[in-house]
Amino acid sequence: MALLAKIKEATELFNNVGAELEKEGITLRYHPHGCEFVKDEGIVPIDYMLKSAKKFAFNMDIFWVKMGGGDPLKIMKSHPGKFPMLHLKDRAKGTSGTKDGSGDVKTNVVLGTGDIDIAGIIKEAKKQGTA
Repeated sequence: MALLAKIKEATELFNNVGAELEKEGITLRYHPHGCEFVKDEGIVPIDYMLKSAKKFAFNMDIFWVKMGGGDPLKIMKSHPGKFPMLHLKDRAKGTSGTKDGSGDVKTNVVLGTGDIDIAGIIKEAKKQGTA
């Protein structure tokens, strides 16, 4: 099964489960990890997920978004309200991205010292009411 087909299947499942959890006051949050940025059938899977997420939100791990080739700040600004929670990590300058959700833990660095716009992301998160 192609990646996009799997993402579509997962998105439908997340919406269904999210609807059930919502009845109990719980919000399902998806944590992207890199592979969602690999274009398939001309579509970037994370774009499909963000557009189709009706009953779930996202816990953006900014490190893995960057590793997968995404721009965490741009994505947050393009999809306000989809990220009620962030997982903040910074990435060493000069680190190459990966498309499979893997990477060397040694590329994690102290917030604000790497190649991710931590200050910009925090500013946007405050604006959006992200935790």
